[in-house]
Amino acid sequence: MAQLYGAEGNAEILSLILKCLPAFVVAADANLRLTLIRGSSLARIGVDEQAVSRLIGTSAESLFAGPKGEPILRRAQEALAGESGALEIEWAGRWYSAHFAPLRDELAAIVGVVVVGMDFTPRQQLKEQLERERQLLEEAQQLAEVGSWVLDVQTGEVQISAQLARLLGVAITSEPIYWTRLLQALHPNQMEMIEAEKERALSTCGEYDFDHDVVRPDGTIRHVRSRGHVECDGQGRPKRCIGTMHDVTERVEAQRTIELLAYHDPLTGLPNRWLLHDRLRSAIASAQREGCHVFAVFIDLDDFKRINDSLGHAMGDVLLAEVAQRLERAARSSDTVARMGGDEFVVVLTHVDEDPQLEAVLKKLCGVFTVPFRLAESEYAITASFGVAGYPGDASSEGDLLRDADAAMYEAKQSGRNAVRRYSRASVALSKQRLQLEADLREAIRNEQFRVYYQPIAETKSLRITGVEALLRWEHPTRGLLLPGTFLPLIDHTDYAITIGAWVLRQACEDIVRWRTELGVALRLSVNVSGRQLQHDQFAALLAATLGESGLEPNAVDVEILENTVVHDLESAARVLAQVREVGVGVAIDDFGTGYNSLSYLKQFPVTALKIDRAFVSEMGSEGFDHAISSALIALGKALRIRVIAEGVEDGTQLRALTAMGCDEVQGYYVAPPMQARDLDHRLAHLTPR
Repeated sequence: MAQLYGAEGNAEILSLILKCLPAFVVAADANLRLTLIRGSSLARIGVDEQAVSRLIGTSAESLFAGPKGEPILRRAQEALAGESGALEIEWAGRWYSAHFAPLRDELAAIVGVVVVGMDFTPRQQLKEQLERERQLLEEAQQLAEVGSWVLDVQTGEVQISAQLARLLGVAITSEPIYWTRLLQALHPNQMEMIEAEKERALSTCGEYDFDHDVVRPDGTIRHVRSRGHVECDGQGRPKRCIGTMHDVTERVEAQRTIELLAYHDPLTGLPNRWLLHDRLRSAIASAQREGCHVFAVFIDLDDFKRINDSLGHAMGDVLLAEVAQRLERAARSSDTVARMGGDEFVVVLTHVDEDPQLEAVLKKLCGVFTVPFRLAESEYAITASFGVAGYPGDASSEGDLLRDADAAMYEAKQSGRNAVRRYSRASVALSKQRLQLEADLREAIRNEQFRVYYQPIAETKSLRITGVEALLRWEHPTRGLLLPGTFLPLIDHTDYAITIGAWVLRQACEDIVRWRTELGVALRLSVNVSGRQLQHDQFAALLAATLGESGLEPNAVDVEILENTVVHDLESAARVLAQVREVGVGVAIDDFGTGYNSLSYLKQFPVTALKIDRAFVSEMGSEGFDHAISSALIALGKALRIRVIAEGVEDGTQLRALTAMGCDEVQGYYVAPPMQARDLDHRLAHLTPR
């Protein structure tokens, strides 16, 4: 390029610069009439060479009239007064930075204004984009409850995000804080663990990932998951630590609730059957190593049905809760008190010698029942039967130990109740009793002593009867009407379970069809299925055949299973229940939530309905544990699109609470008690329009 000298050369250099850079120069005289406009960047807002020729001589005051041009004119007036200034402004969709200075002649007199500026629109757009992304990131962190932070290892300064400030309960600020301040938010009991994780990550320039708690200034505790990594320089020295904190409080609390439901009895708060097996297994393993004894004490309340029948299930639950509390007080801190279900409890005794230490512990446990129980403003003398079995003398596994203790308890029952019996393999009296009951069962089948009772199930909001549950009763010739708890446990261990179950199903289907035909009432049938029936490979085929013979549609029938009926062979039960669904029959889990594997059954089995156990319904009127669990189970059913039926509804308070929760159907004495078919005929006849 040729060398340029003098004023003409300088002007050409300026022109080249203004063509290469997004810059401009504008000059005006003392009256603010434009005298010079140079700069290719102005072409983006329509100021090309033709426009420049038109604008020369134009008054800036007319060109920049209005509120938007006011800052430009103010800076120009200040320049005429001898004061330089700058501003950034958006004009015609572009962003400009401009410097205003007085224009002087050879005598230093101010003769006008010169403005030198740059088009920084790309930089501004990038800035706005970064701000949008920052806001988006902050909103995402807030929605995900994830806060972030960056630690300068050398200075100890920590930059935290707004979401982390909210999580920690501190003021939101763009200023950095120091690591020592961040440490104040961590739980003091976990400080050693957290510092150890930090030092490990710093020393290895590695990553970290662990859960811990933070304590807010108001004392509330949040559970968080911390993740991050350390950045090091070329010499392996740590420079920065970048991390996040994810608020997992709701997840942790939900997990604790699930574990409480899974491992503890909702009525008493005691360990349930699953946790009992686990602790008993651990106790036996420890006894094997140490060469000591473990005893299982099986406790069953005597004539508990009398309390339920005379005072109601609510008072029965009060009694069970009080028994649980007394047993816990009587047991040693090393023992486990668990509720097996119903009115059965088990106490696991560890580090106990045969005699006299075992006798002393049993005496203390029996003492629980020497003081009357106060129920419904009256005192009741309650007794219990105890069965005791020990490891290693009687059994070698937790299952066998519980079985033997249960057998010993049964012997105590048969001996007149309110007694303690040690397990004996030569329990002739017990065997005779069971043999007699088996003989009675054969007579009952031969002489048609069994009866099917029906308890109505109603739609929650209207109490309209929508279905019935078929219930088995035994009209014993000498013992009167027997409830299932008296004979079903024995039946389930024999092939009678299949024979009697098939008869109940056939009889119930015929009654349902009769009510539909004669009364025009379409009811849904729920029929209980035993574990023995589910073990039968032809159960689904038998079910389909019975429905075909009766003419009842499969989609009008549910089979109900208890959780403990399938626990021994989940794979087989899942296969049979899948076949049941293929027939078109629904599957309902009875007493849901009382077992130790409730939630997993929803995944393993093709469930179409849940029946909430009466233990959860009993305290429906109060905002307590039962209320919360029932609400959670109903919400679970809705989320899975499964019908939810509440059992044991005995008063209007419970019904109103269940209605508010959105429970689909209810069953219990508030709706109707179990009744024979002829009694239900009359009730249904009154509901049928004539």
